[in-house]
Amino acid sequence: MGRLLSFTFTSIVLLLGIKLASLAQSPERVIPAQMQQTLSKAKQLIDLSRNDSSIYYLSPLLQQLEEQKLTHTSFFLDVTLNLGIAYANDNRNVQAMRILNAVKEKSRLKGQWRIHAEACLGLAQLHQKLQRPNQAKTNLGDARMAIVQHGLNATYPALAIRSASWHYNFGYPDSVRYFALEAIKTAEAFKLPFLVADGHTLMGFYEEEGQPQTAIKHHEQSAGILRRMHNYKRLSEECLHIAGLYLKLVDHHKARLYVDSSIVTAYQSIAAGDEKNATLHEAYLNKGGIYKQLGRLDSAYFYSNRGWSQKVLFMELQDHDRAVEVDGKYKDEQRTQQLKIQEQLLVLERQRFRGALIMVCITLFFTSILVYYYLRLRKANRITRQQSKTILETNQKLSHSLEQQIMLQGEIHHRVKNNLQVIISLLELQKEDIKDENTRNGLEAMSSRIYAIAAVHDVLYQGQEGQLVDFLNYTKKLCSHLQQAMAREDSTFQLKIPEQFFNLDTLIPLGIMLNELITNSFKYGRQKGRPALIDIQLKSEQNGFYLFYKDNGPGFPSGHLKGREGGLGAYLIRSMARQLKGQVESQNEGGASYTIFFQEKNAANLEAV
Repeated sequence: MGRLLSFTFTSIVLLLGIKLASLAQSPERVIPAQMQQTLSKAKQLIDLSRNDSSIYYLSPLLQQLEEQKLTHTSFFLDVTLNLGIAYANDNRNVQAMRILNAVKEKSRLKGQWRIHAEACLGLAQLHQKLQRPNQAKTNLGDARMAIVQHGLNATYPALAIRSASWHYNFGYPDSVRYFALEAIKTAEAFKLPFLVADGHTLMGFYEEEGQPQTAIKHHEQSAGILRRMHNYKRLSEECLHIAGLYLKLVDHHKARLYVDSSIVTAYQSIAAGDEKNATLHEAYLNKGGIYKQLGRLDSAYFYSNRGWSQKVLFMELQDHDRAVEVDGKYKDEQRTQQLKIQEQLLVLERQRFRGALIMVCITLFFTSILVYYYLRLRKANRITRQQSKTILETNQKLSHSLEQQIMLQGEIHHRVKNNLQVIISLLELQKEDIKDENTRNGLEAMSSRIYAIAAVHDVLYQGQEGQLVDFLNYTKKLCSHLQQAMAREDSTFQLKIPEQFFNLDTLIPLGIMLNELITNSFKYGRQKGRPALIDIQLKSEQNGFYLFYKDNGPGFPSGHLKGREGGLGAYLIRSMARQLKGQVESQNEGGASYTIFFQEKNAANLEAV
């Protein structure tokens, strides 16, 4: 009875502990709309090159997410990504590198591929700015792989911009035009105006040496977009660059107009919050240089002095931190938010306490039921133990018998495989004594067909699945053999086959069909100077399976396979398909293409066994 009471008490404590532990865990929560709006605002500020303001939005938001234990969410990763991008744009390279590397790794582990691709692009831009071409190229490759594999089409324009910029900065001008035009085309399709502006800017850089007038047109298109989007910082940079191009063309009037535009938009950028604007003093210095070339030395002296004054102010602002004012404002908002959170926590705590009391009552009720059934089960267990002993002895005998049966089956498969291998060897020896090419080809084809059957028994002998064979493993083995046998090591196989096991009756017809298709591709599906590429896919449907086969050869002369016109190989393909209650369709689609529908043979019988 003492053991019974101890068991009851332990059950109560255990169940209560589990309930309280589950209540202590925070439930899955939806990201508040206010937080989402803050992130959206920060992204807009990054687009407008107002990186300081974006950082002051993102840093508190990140802290808020950490306090609310939302660091496991994709939203937290997105906030961290944009903070790293803002740091990189604001030339805080060490912080940006640390954040973006962490986001790249975490997003890869969590399968957040858009964030992963954007982090790679941010790192590529950062390494490019630090003159590290290899690291930048590696991150571009990682971004491209994520975009292609996961269909991130909307991220492709950003990849094209970064690729064009990389080729421009590291001495590959021929590729700049291609990627810049790709960026313009795809960014327009996805309505990404800032990336369209970037594409025109890069096209302008590309055309500057040979076609300065064309370069000016591209820069003007970029400036027009930036003006409509109110990105005054980048607009001032574009106007200054256009002024420099007109100065090279000795058009002082237009050069001065664009310098004035650069000064005006630089002041607009400063008014919008971008105090650390480097374009203003450069524009004043360039204006002084224009007046100097025109011989107006008084104006040149005035604007040059103003430029140097602005440069000194800019250097002072580089070291000035506006965080005190923003931090004070944020702390007031944070106190209000903390009060709301504490209020919510108190309500949640009361709900948890009530839930715990209810759980204790439920636990006591079920414990009394468990005690009753425990007394009844203890009596039944004595009878069950004796029965279990008898069953265990019987199972051991059956297990031993099963092991012997499996061993015997493996030996049979091994012997069949060896016998078929002997036949293959005899055919190979016979082939050496035959001079007629058609006869030799016939023997070679017969040898590969026998191997297709022998490979099934070889896989069955080596595998651990009884009478079932992994179709992917078998296909790899057959493809490798045919590559070596027909000296086609330069060919490539793309296998998209899920984990699927077939019985012997199904796999042998499939192997014969695959052997005929691959052999046919090696013989007739190769184009001069182009290695063979063979794509094999398997898809499961409710009423059967579809085997898709395609090569990159010239295809069928008549467009598709008909009757027995393809010879014995075509006859075997259709015959094997009929054995599996299937059918074969063929057509030309960038090469010979087959679609074979089939059903697993004797599947019900095997399951019954």
